Amino acid sequence: MSHKCRTMTIAVVTAVVLLAVPSAGMAQATDATGDTGTTGELQYPRNNVKGGALGARSPGNWLNRAAGNHVDRQTTMLKNFGGATPMSEDQLDPPRHRVMTLAFLQGLFDFLTQLVDQYQLAIQASKLASTST
Repeated sequence: MSHKCRTMTIAVVTAVVLLAVPSAGMAQATDATGDTGTTGELQYPRNNVKGGALGARSPGNWLNRAAGNHVDRQTTMLKNFGGATPMSEDQLDPPRHRVMTLAFLQGLFDFLTQLVDQYQLAIQASKLASTST
């Protein structure tokens, strides 16, 4: 019983320590010069947040860029045919049903040709057998 309690205590203490340590991510705020605050040293978010970002409730630089990318992609998809170049009917591949029909008919005619060849060979073999007896 004491082994289970010791294991549970170690797990709880480890979880509390991991939750208590702040993340090492950089806060997404810029100063007046536009610098993101990357000086090469590790800065925690609680020490790197600027007052203007908190006051304006800015969603952050990454989110603003993501929103801009989303708008650009939507514009490309809706107004520029998704980046595809429209083609005329002559440049397109033939429809699937036409390709399948042609392949089926080609296979059918190949089978019939082989059947007729085998029938001719059978007739010749029967003539040879009847003349040799």
